[in-house]
Amino acid sequence: MEFRLLVPTSTPSPAPNPNPPLAPLPPSITLSSTTLTLSPPLPLSSPTRPPYTCISYVWGTTPSPTPHPFFPGVVPISARTLPVLRTAILAKNNSRSAAAFWLDTFCVPAGEPQRRATLESMGYIYSRADEVLIVLERAVGGVLKRVARGGGEGIGEEELRVLEGDGWVTRVWTYQELANGREFWFVAEGEAEGLVRGEDFFNIVGGAMHRVEKARSRGGHAGFNLDKEFPRLSELMDMLADCYVSPYSARSAFLVMTHMHKRGAAVTQDVNNFFYAMISAISTEASLGLWDASLDDPAETFMVLCERSNDFSFIYSSDGRDEAKGKGWRPKGGVLPPIFAWHTWGEAQRAHRAVGGIWLEEMLSLTPAPTMEHQGKKRLLTWLRRPELFEQDDSVSAEATIAWLAKEGFCQALPPYQSELDQMLNKDKQLFHLEKYLFLSDGLFVPQRPLEQARIRRILIATQIRWVFGAPGLVEVNASDRVRIVPGIFVGSVMTADAMSVLV
Repeated sequence: MEFRLLVPTSTPSPAPNPNPPLAPLPPSITLSSTTLTLSPPLPLSSPTRPPYTCISYVWGTTPSPTPHPFFPGVVPISARTLPVLRTAILAKNNSRSAAAFWLDTFCVPAGEPQRRATLESMGYIYSRADEVLIVLERAVGGVLKRVARGGGEGIGEEELRVLEGDGWVTRVWTYQELANGREFWFVAEGEAEGLVRGEDFFNIVGGAMHRVEKARSRGGHAGFNLDKEFPRLSELMDMLADCYVSPYSARSAFLVMTHMHKRGAAVTQDVNNFFYAMISAISTEASLGLWDASLDDPAETFMVLCERSNDFSFIYSSDGRDEAKGKGWRPKGGVLPPIFAWHTWGEAQRAHRAVGGIWLEEMLSLTPAPTMEHQGKKRLLTWLRRPELFEQDDSVSAEATIAWLAKEGFCQALPPYQSELDQMLNKDKQLFHLEKYLFLSDGLFVPQRPLEQARIRRILIATQIRWVFGAPGLVEVNASDRVRIVPGIFVGSVMTADAMSVLV
């Protein structure tokens, strides 16, 4: 990678210099009486590296009429870039001491392979910064000033909708910047005096969201849902909570996949940047050529890095499986969406390779049951808040579970995947009845796609990666040519005492 910073320099004198330097002065930017220049590449292990602030912002779609000061004609510059940098300079002068800045527009090199290596090393860059300054759009300046004054009482539904309108949380890089930053600050462009510490933003805005939810509930709006009304703010609160309560070592690949995909639009922006951000969220090492340069597929790079750190939780993706012999457990690529995007915990899915497959550690190995047991059904319906269904047939509880999963974003594959199912399960035989769900003694397993129960070999449930209501899992299906793997969702009680290592 190539590591450069915007560093302060003395402001050039307007008077003629009778003794001009032998070489021309390097290009520079002068904003708010501060002149910055781009440093030469800095040694990664240098003890004299200045403290620096990483600046995070939305580029926007409007180009700047000002050419790039360091790479003119090569790298575009956004109309927001210089105003954002000016805001950062003024905010620094107000209360913080970092002497230099890292800003992607200026500090990411233009040429390859340095550019790719630097983008792969964003985790390194952000984890070593003294702070991350998040510059939101001008429209939120008034709200941030209220937050900066320390009182959440003046933050109501109208103010929350102003914050919701800012697109920063939907950026592809947002999660890794928060996950790796030591300290966060929020400020609005052009409003440097409204500087808000990340913890204060989290507490005050989060408190305001809960007050609005309670007020709406008391007012008879029973269907009011914070996640639906404020999807961007809700996801930001989830990310901040994760950053404050989860140490770096406890951040699984599955958690990273979940946060990256919950923001929806991020994956459509640029698939390479999407995976660079995923890589940076799981690794804070600089790219020094240690990664396999032949891995042109960024999804493959991400999975290889996860395997090297002994975290195989990426297997709980809804992407199709690898067709290579002994790799049917492994996603074949794509954008690796999680089987279900819900807040998860657990450090990793540990595993080790074996001839012809992989040993997954601490798994439950189960077989379908005709019905759920009493306690399993009771716990499931307690989670769903549907106790009135207890005396009804188990199929009613199963359909209610699938309806809740669908409401929260799970999409069970149905035709036009029929031809794939024909090939996968029956080939030359007539397709038998397919099950949308499978009963287990302690709950319910919902596969990504309906399956023929007679062909199911076993159901594997994770105990190291969890949701509050259950865990991701895999189902092994006996096909005509091999055992196939289909991911799915277990809703019920995870009995960790029965966990074991299983070969798939």
